[in-house]
Amino acid sequence: MTSQIGASDDVTADPTAIFASLSDAILSKTLDGKITSWNAAATRVFGYGVDEIVGKQITCIFPPEKLDEAQMILQRIRNGEVIEHYETTRLAKDGRRIEVSLTISPIRDAAGHVVGASKVARDITAEKRAARELRASLKEGGDLKWALDEHAIVAIADPKGAITFVNDKFCAISQYSRGELLGQDHRIVNSGFHPPEFFRDLWRTIASGRVWRGDIQNRAKDGSTYWVDTTIVPILEGGKPSRYIAIHVDVTDRKCTESLLAESQQRTRLATEATGVGIWEWHVPSGRIRWDAQMFRIHGIPLTDEGLISYSVWAAAVHPEDLAQQEEQLRKTIRDRGPGARQFRIRRNDTGECRNIRAVEAVRVNALGQTEWVVGTNLDVTDQIRADEQIRFLMGEVNHRSKNLLGVVQSMALLSAKTGDPAAFATDLASRICGLSACQDLLMCNEWSGVDVGALVRAELAHLSDLIGGRLLLVGPPLRLCPKAAQGIGMALHELAINAAKYGALSDDKGQVRIDWSVAETGETPTFVMHWIEDGGPSVVAPTRKGFGERVIVAMAEQAVKGKVAIEYRAMGVSWELTSPARTTLETA
Repeated sequence: MTSQIGASDDVTADPTAIFASLSDAILSKTLDGKITSWNAAATRVFGYGVDEIVGKQITCIFPPEKLDEAQMILQRIRNGEVIEHYETTRLAKDGRRIEVSLTISPIRDAAGHVVGASKVARDITAEKRAARELRASLKEGGDLKWALDEHAIVAIADPKGAITFVNDKFCAISQYSRGELLGQDHRIVNSGFHPPEFFRDLWRTIASGRVWRGDIQNRAKDGSTYWVDTTIVPILEGGKPSRYIAIHVDVTDRKCTESLLAESQQRTRLATEATGVGIWEWHVPSGRIRWDAQMFRIHGIPLTDEGLISYSVWAAAVHPEDLAQQEEQLRKTIRDRGPGARQFRIRRNDTGECRNIRAVEAVRVNALGQTEWVVGTNLDVTDQIRADEQIRFLMGEVNHRSKNLLGVVQSMALLSAKTGDPAAFATDLASRICGLSACQDLLMCNEWSGVDVGALVRAELAHLSDLIGGRLLLVGPPLRLCPKAAQGIGMALHELAINAAKYGALSDDKGQVRIDWSVAETGETPTFVMHWIEDGGPSVVAPTRKGFGERVIVAMAEQAVKGKVAIEYRAMGVSWELTSPARTTLETA
């Protein structure tokens, strides 16, 4: 289930560590209300450990009179709504009632469908108690401003929003003096981050006598910004607000942490999409496995709610011949507390295609040093393995062809040496190697899949190219020679051209040469036929001795195509005919 991705930079913090460090309770649930994740702060707030709460219904922390809220909240989430700062009551494990402020957001899959909800729950029991005590104190004529000034950022405004009081903490964080703030409204610290509708909603809420709670980004005098968790309490006289008390808590660090978490998750998602790496995590005590979207793509399995997958689904995907070894390696990783690296085969669920997977995993232990989480990556390396196999095949093919070619060159050298003339030997060998090289170039250009006859003739007669179409006439259909035939015929054509230029039709300015090729359909099997016919040049006679040139245009050509060569030395010029089975000469489709 895994493969490796490069290490993140300093800004890309560990999302799990950030998640665990937040002071707010953070949990997620499916659309049927089943809890799927639970951070350390949630344990502190509600008293339940992750192992005893994950998998249970969210209603286990609802007071009886609040059960109807569960369906109302889930319905709004199904509709794609984001519920912000919803204040209500929940139950702790020990039966305590906890006042909380909830922010609930829908979780969507890769296609944009709502598949669950994430919830941030802040324990506001103490703040609500303080607000209640504030109201009670004000009704009795007390003034709680001094007490609040000791532990919170406090401001008081009149019904029109003009600031009538700020404490020292407000001055410190805003960097304005008290004299600069009094008489102003809160637009003096407006950062411009929030849209006008945000503040219109705030004012509608408090003007109606209700408490408003939320996060606000403000701007200090020096231009820097800061975030405050704000509760605004309207003080009513005769049923109407006579003043507003705003209690702020500096949450700039928390917002920075949340931003880093979001950036980290975005970087991880982009990295996995770009590299094709799938990420998975396995909670060993509960057996719960979660995949990211790329893991589902690798296995050809439809996305599930929250990315949860059963161990049996993964095991069924692994090739039966590899499963036992993979399970043993995973058990060893857990025993030894990792890390681990594996390679195995799977069968895709959608196509049944066998794919090769490279996996890497690391272990996270609990306070007792026991393996609690195994986190890893998968990478489909099928194409890489196939490319490596192709390279090995091509290296073997190059080795084979090189040996064959060296054998041909060796034969040419040995036979050319029999002339006895060192100068002639060097000239003849260089010329014949040049002819062989022309054929090799064509084969390479065609990736050793064959050579067109016409292209081969032109390559071997390149030094006479100005005569083609005039004294050199080429006639024949498009036909492709197999590599071995191309080498033999190419060397023969080169030898015939050299002889014609030295002694035959091309040694003066009158002679002509016709080169033609065709496939004859007579007999049981097709026959390849090729002619070299000289005319109009000096008279030629048959050689008295059979040298290497004779062997090239006769014996070597015959061997290359398993055919027959007929050569005549006529008064008007040389006539050369090659006949061979098409199946041993031409490239097959």
